[in-house]
Amino acid sequence: MNQKEHQSSAAWEGIAHFYAALAFNDTSESDCVFVYYKNTDWNLDEEFSPLLIEAAEFAVSCESGPSNNPLPDYLGSYCDGTLDNRGTEYDWLRFWWDLETKEGISTTEIYSIWDGAEPDDWNANGDLHCHGASLLPGCADEPATRLFDSAASLGFESAWVSWDVYNGVPR
Repeated sequence: MNQKEHQSSAAWEGIAHFYAALAFNDTSESDCVFVYYKNTDWNLDEEFSPLLIEAAEFAVSCESGPSNNPLPDYLGSYCDGTLDNRGTEYDWLRFWWDLETKEGISTTEIYSIWDGAEPDDWNANGDLHCHGASLLPGCADEPATRLFDSAASLGFESAWVSWDVYNGVPR
């Protein structure tokens, strides 16, 4: 959920977490809670609280982050090393939630953005394929770029730009 990974993996998991958040929350309310299936070391100090069965131990906010990390852009705040073409599932979950709730982009439109980026084409690293062909000159291929291009082609460029840096997804 909060580990640095290639954007292709982070975006795939983030959109799945967004779908789960939609199933259990009302987008017209500001109290989105996402219950992850395991404890997460949010401050990356390698100390986990004891694994408890209670759902409250696994809940994070789609709006404001976990209680000990209300910072947007989790990756940029907590992860070091190479950040290019990297992301976290959590940053993507919050990004999609912000597009839906703060920009009024519907779930259907969000999934149209997703489909337009042709995620089935992405490899594990998200950097070797471009729309089903080998990398072409001038082809913007990384997942974040393809998702942005898809959003822009559907008229959501300004909404995307309003939240991408805030949530740390344009890498």
